[in-house]
Amino acid sequence: MIQHFVSISGGKDSAATACLAIERAEKRDMNMRFMFADTGNEHDVTLEHIAYMERTLGITVETVRADFTHRFQARREAIARDWSKELRRKMHSPECLARQRDDLAYAERAALRGRCDCPIKVSPPVPDDLIARAIEMMVPSGNPFLDMAMLHGRFPGTKTRFCTSELNLEPMDRVKDPIRMAGTPIVEWIGERADESRARANKPMLEIRRCTFRAPAVMYRPLIHQTALDAFAIAKRHGLKPNPLYLMNMGRVGCFCINITKNELRETALRFPKVIARIREWEGIVDNVSRRAASGGSCATFIPAVNIPGGLDDPRTGRIDGQIAWSNTTKGGRNFDLLHHLDAMDGPDQQRSCSSQYALCE
Repeated sequence: MIQHFVSISGGKDSAATACLAIERAEKRDMNMRFMFADTGNEHDVTLEHIAYMERTLGITVETVRADFTHRFQARREAIARDWSKELRRKMHSPECLARQRDDLAYAERAALRGRCDCPIKVSPPVPDDLIARAIEMMVPSGNPFLDMAMLHGRFPGTKTRFCTSELNLEPMDRVKDPIRMAGTPIVEWIGERADESRARANKPMLEIRRCTFRAPAVMYRPLIHQTALDAFAIAKRHGLKPNPLYLMNMGRVGCFCINITKNELRETALRFPKVIARIREWEGIVDNVSRRAASGGSCATFIPAVNIPGGLDDPRTGRIDGQIAWSNTTKGGRNFDLLHHLDAMDGPDQQRSCSSQYALCE
C-alpha cells in the first residue's frame, strides 16, 4: 500500500494541503501521515497553531527534530587542528562557477587544482586564546537551529540555505527512507504554489523520483495553480482558522526566517521582543565559534547583512539590533518613519491592532 506524507509548517499552504489530503483520504481510504519538522526557531504561536490544527482536523502530527550532537567532537578537533594555521581559499567568481558547470575539464583545473584567475582569500592564523574559547563553547545547545549555525560557524544565507536540507528535509527523510527501502512507494504532499517564485512556477504538479535501490517517491503539489487566498479558503472550508501570525502583518509563518521582510522584522520587534533577544544571544554565540569573526572578518549576522544599506561595512549595522533600526526607516533606509517610531514608543506590552497582508482582519 502506498504511504502518503503531508508536510506541516503551520502556514497557510501546508494547512490547505493537509485539508485536501484529508478530503482525498476520506474518499479513497488512503494511509496518511502528517509531519512537522521543528527547527528550534519556530514561533510559539506557530507551535500552538499546529496543536490547534490537530484538534480541529482530528489528525496526529508527528514531530521530527534534527540532532547534531554527534558532530560536535569532530568540530572541536578541527578547530584545534586547523585554526592555528593559515587558511587559503579560492574565491571563484560567478563566471568561473558557471563555466565549471558546463566544462568538466575546466572544472577539474579550477576546482580541484585551483588553476583559474580567481583571487585567493587568505585568513591568518587565529590567536590561541580565541581557539581555546571556541573549543570551550563548541558544545551542543540542544536547539537544532543554533547547533547547526555553530557547526557551520555562520547562519544560513540567501544563497546558502543549508537550513532547509539539514533541519527539514533530512530529519523527514530519516522517517521516509526506511519505508522506501522496504519497497513501499511514498507520495509527498507539498504545499507549493507557482505564484510564490519563479523557481516554484517551473515545478510540475506531479513529479516522480525514481531510485535503483529503493521504491519511488512522488512529489505532489496540489496547490501549484492556486493563490494564497485560495489556500485560506480551503482551510476555512474545514473550519480551520489561519495562523494568528497572519493577523500580525506576517507574510510567512514558518520558522523565524533569514528571508524576513522589512515590515515583518519591524512587527516582530514590536510584538515579540523575546524572539529578538534570542537572536541577539545566538549572534554572540556563533561569533565565538566562527573562524571568520576570530580572524577579524565579518561578524555572524542572523539576517544577511547585505540586505540593508551599510550592513557589510559596519558590523553593528548588520547585527539584529541594527537591522531593527533599519526596519523603522522609510524607503531608502535614511529617515525614520515617524508613525512606526511612535508605535515602538508604546512599549512591547502594548496591545497591537490586527493587520494582515491578506486582508484577513474583520
